[in-house]
Amino acid sequence: MTYLQHLPLELIEAILKYLRPRSLRATIRTAKFLRTPGERKLYSRVFLPIDRFATKRLWKIQVRFLNTVLENDRLAQHVVKLVLGDSDPSAEGDAQINHVLGQAMEKMINLKQLKIFGHPYIVHAHLDCVPFSLTHLFISGERFSDTAPVPELIPILRAHPNLEELAVDCMEFPPDLVLALKEEQQGLVPESGILCPRLKRFDGYDEGLRLLLPMRKIRSGTALVHSGANDVDNDSIMGLWLTPVLISSYQYLRVLEVWPNHGKNPSFLVTIAPFLTSLTHLQILDDILSLHPQHYLLHLLCRLPALESITLTTRGGKSLTLVTSALQDVVRLVHTVCPNISKIYVGGEAPLSNVVYYGYDTKGQGVEISLVSQEVACRPYARWILEYLDGCRS
Repeated sequence: MTYLQHLPLELIEAILKYLRPRSLRATIRTAKFLRTPGERKLYSRVFLPIDRFATKRLWKIQVRFLNTVLENDRLAQHVVKLVLGDSDPSAEGDAQINHVLGQAMEKMINLKQLKIFGHPYIVHAHLDCVPFSLTHLFISGERFSDTAPVPELIPILRAHPNLEELAVDCMEFPPDLVLALKEEQQGLVPESGILCPRLKRFDGYDEGLRLLLPMRKIRSGTALVHSGANDVDNDSIMGLWLTPVLISSYQYLRVLEVWPNHGKNPSFLVTIAPFLTSLTHLQILDDILSLHPQHYLLHLLCRLPALESITLTTRGGKSLTLVTSALQDVVRLVHTVCPNISKIYVGGEAPLSNVVYYGYDTKGQGVEISLVSQEVACRPYARWILEYLDGCRS
């Protein structure tokens, strides 16, 4: 420990990056000279999510953190990334947190990335009048009640014009936001009034993606297909997905992840494929391998000339044995239709709800099968889940 005192600050900070929060707190208490860089590292990235099965201890940790940053400006200014909230659809939330949340948020003037879960947290955080400007925002405010209002999003989005990444876990946008985005598409809003003009990534349901793509250069998107969205006829699909403003916006998409509804082929994907001229990474997540993949993939892939990698994920309790039985044909089909593609990932749910992928190198001799990590291809929406779990473990 003594030798660390003689190291340059940059090197000390690099060493501290390898310590998890629990070890970092112990290190700070042991070596006082590491307090400043240690606190900066400890408070720069804070994970405090809890679920409905959490103990009261986790709520107390949230309250303690909020009170700490409320009373200590120096520590509050270290916070750059924060994951906070409660997945329990409570109507009111914890009174102790509601009381201090808004004031604590005002202290974190350097906050850039926020993931906030739960309607009460969103309401009491007052994100529409905070001193910081977010670049990344994940917001999940649904409650399991027909009468529960969706959080007001327009004031929040206007307060953060520098947003580059937005994830909204909400099946339907509020009516006023839908109207505002449609007015943008109709040219009724000046350029200075466009919401989130710098947005590069959107994760959410298909309606949100359709509404936000126009007027912005979104390069990465996730479409969780809403119930019933696949049950419309071809004319309706074209009316939804092939409007002039949407067609012109597809050219910017590089990464697209689609979660179909109840195992049905995402019909709109084939419809818009000819306009995805720059798409390089595609993921389709659901029981797609059992839905005559050769017929569907043939129509889809032949329309995606720029595709470099594709990920197919099987869900619904299908075993990897069943998945791998169809892999060879799928890989050969993809390689035949898209000779320039370099990587194919096919995976399914393994024990403990983990997703395991097999990667195929189509450039080599034959087909090489090897187990690869969870973080593959695009998977933008699943990335939030993995970070959530990593924060819980630390």
